[in-house]
Amino acid sequence: MVVRCNKACRLTATGKIAIPGTGVTIALKPAHTTLGGAGKRTLKLALSKSAQNSLRRLLKTGKTARATISIRAIGTTGPVR
Repeated sequence: MVVRCNKACRLTATGKIAIPGTGVTIALKPAHTTLGGAGKRTLKLALSKSAQNSLRRLLKTGKTARATISIRAIGTTGPVR
């Protein structure tokens, strides 16, 4: 995903994938970046190999998945928008 700040900031993206009706939640590996000034950057959240296999197995049985992603930006003077 592409994220941006209007001033220098540190960006962190985290997420999880839930399989409704199964109680299974798979965490995504977080992604971090730092911008020295206003700009944008691409962050990629990843799945471990075992998480990929679990998700693939569940999706083959006809289940659906829902991803929740959270992005946090911290500037030099505190949280930014």
